[in-house]
Amino acid sequence: MKKKIIAGGLILLAACFIWYLFGGKRELRQMYEETAKEEKVLSLKKEKEKFLNAHKKVLDAEEAEKLKAVLEEQIAKLQEAGWSSKAVAGGYVHQLDTKKDLKTAQEQLETMFADSQVFGSRVFQELWQKEAKGIKKKRARQLLTYSLQLVGAPEELSGEEEETGRLVEKFSDELQPDDYFWGSFARVVQKAFPRQELSRMDPLAKQIHQFRYVISAQQAQWVRENFREKGQTDKDALVAYLAAKRKAKEAVDQFGLEEFRYFVEYDLEESSRLHNKVATLRGQSGSVVIRYPNYDTLVNIKIVMNFHTEFILSSEGRFVNELDPEGTDTNGIINGASFNYANKNNKLHRTLDITPVRAHDPAYRKAVTRTADYVYQAPNNIRTELVQVGTGDWSESYFNKKGLYSYQKKSCSQSVRKEIKRLKKAVKEAADE
Repeated sequence: MKKKIIAGGLILLAACFIWYLFGGKRELRQMYEETAKEEKVLSLKKEKEKFLNAHKKVLDAEEAEKLKAVLEEQIAKLQEAGWSSKAVAGGYVHQLDTKKDLKTAQEQLETMFADSQVFGSRVFQELWQKEAKGIKKKRARQLLTYSLQLVGAPEELSGEEEETGRLVEKFSDELQPDDYFWGSFARVVQKAFPRQELSRMDPLAKQIHQFRYVISAQQAQWVRENFREKGQTDKDALVAYLAAKRKAKEAVDQFGLEEFRYFVEYDLEESSRLHNKVATLRGQSGSVVIRYPNYDTLVNIKIVMNFHTEFILSSEGRFVNELDPEGTDTNGIINGASFNYANKNNKLHRTLDITPVRAHDPAYRKAVTRTADYVYQAPNNIRTELVQVGTGDWSESYFNKKGLYSYQKKSCSQSVRKEIKRLKKAVKEAADE
């Protein structure tokens, strides 16, 4: 009997472990996050009364009226901007602390309100999380429209450094590449654009598609500003950032689930195929000539976090982005990173992150990727010369050691794996220091 119980327990333990590895880990993280943030929030009217009544104990009647006037003005402005009473109650008023005098209480309100006007700030995120819970399509579109307005997103991106810098500066300095906010932002996009709606001729759909490039530019710049030392490359900065995350994971493993929601793993196993496009031209003799972006045989690798956040790093140690406040190049425009609105590499990924490219990509990018003489294309996914699944030619395969995308007798896939191995080694060495 005991053996049966032990055997049953082992089977159950194994099943739990398999569930954890194949998707349960993400569900567990999200479930823990939601549980940890669950708070009892009153109605807007009662939250306001609670805050003001707490200050009546430390302020005289005249001071209390002044504080009330400031708070009510701020609430009115937040609601005018489109935040619901539910969001303002839980994401704003509920977050306020009781202060010892009028001066510090007013300073708190001024700071909090200013923060609420910055995309991705902690106050903005609190409002967002309360608004996004159970959100419907119409409200999701309104929330995305408001977000674009806060950042000052144009109807069409120009790709110019000055514009990109201005857009990136509108993001909060607190907004990190692995913030849980990004998962919530992606889910709101999913609600706003079900089925194939993100590919339709819709001004908001176009802006939201192009916003993926802005987000990736901000995330790369955040890594530079927080981890790049003078004289270092983007790769050096990314290695330092990933090493810090590796150390964080070790702390999570050591101290348990309590701090689990503060850690988002990075993944080097997502395919980099679509980020290694080249152009092919026919020479005068009829032979095929390869045209590389930047006229150099660069290899680009992909690093993702929770699938949404994406970094593309070239073999020369530079971030590869369609937009870059420090100046982009041909490789960046063609093979750059773009934030993913889907949760994983599935049908939804194609619907939200791949198909809309044809309809909504900015003109400056289309002009580079497709000309009258050539088109930059990614290698195909054919695995072997004998088994050709789908359309395409073996000579154009990602896995062909002698194909058009090969270099120095290595397939594009092998070259990518080599660069990934180098990055892994650098991160390990930095984490062990």
